[in-house]
Amino acid sequence: REQAQRCLEEILFGQSELSDKDEEFLQYLTTCDLNKLAREPEVLRTELDVVEKEMRESVVRDYKSFIQASQCIHNLHSSMDNLANSLKGLTASLSPLPNSCNKFTATATPLKVDREKNKLTRDKHEKMVELLKVPQLMEKRVKKGSYEEVLQLQQFSKQLLKKHPKIPIISSIVRCSCSQNTR
Repeated sequence: REQAQRCLEEILFGQSELSDKDEEFLQYLTTCDLNKLAREPEVLRTELDVVEKEMRESVVRDYKSFIQASQCIHNLHSSMDNLANSLKGLTASLSPLPNSCNKFTATATPLKVDREKNKLTRDKHEKMVELLKVPQLMEKRVKKGSYEEVLQLQQFSKQLLKKHPKIPIISSIVRCSCSQNTR
């Protein structure tokens, strides 16, 4: 009773903020006459009894659902704990992965470069064999007396050297072909 009186005083003197429902109920109370206000506590008790009875019936009727919901929540918490532990383990297992990947990349990069060189060599194999045969071809042409063809091959070799001066094998071919031509 004292608590209700303090609550009413706070509401009446504006020391407490009211929710929309409280505001609505207060408006209702101010429109009631004295007899209706006197009966209001009994009406509220009756409503409370009805609501409590409905709650008890609901609990009895839906008891299995409440138990199942409780078990579901418990299982969910257990599953979440297991998941959290699994994630911790996974994180611990994966922590050295970036370092290992970096080491792999460092090791694989030179291999990739070598592979590309080998692929290029394979793709250009026939042309390289033809280039390597230029000195022999020039020697055969000299022996046959086909000097015009020899000069064409020598010119081809020099043009090739101009295009690719940093490739040692081409320099070697040109030197070899020039030395054979001067014999």
